[in-house]
Amino acid sequence: MPRSDRDERVTRLSEAARRRSAETRAKTERAITLLRSRGERITPTTVAQQAGVSVSYLSSQPDIRDRIRQLAGSSAAIKPEPRSSSEASLRTKLEVVTDRLREMEDEVAALRRENAALRGELLDLRRLRRAPD
Repeated sequence: MPRSDRDERVTRLSEAARRRSAETRAKTERAITLLRSRGERITPTTVAQQAGVSVSYLSSQPDIRDRIRQLAGSSAAIKPEPRSSSEASLRTKLEVVTDRLREMEDEVAALRRENAALRGELLDLRRLRRAPD
């Protein structure tokens, strides 16, 4: 194999390895974020399961390992209490939902009328096809 082909293959393989490494790191970060947002415990096992990586991978990455240890020992995994909506906010939401319901009811009525008309046309076509010429 010529030297330039070998160098090119080595370069391509190195780039692919860097991409996979970056993707694995991103999956791990997303897993930590997701677990925190759900209020779940942050442990090497839960992060590895959520990210689809091995615990040994997490252990081999000092920054990720330290972050997991820090989050495991803190209250960062505890979900904050949800804030209750104000009365005005609830009224606005109710109005929006009521308007959308009205639109959907109108749409259903129009579709039912169209469906009835199409059924009538279908029956007419069937009758014409059966009728003797």
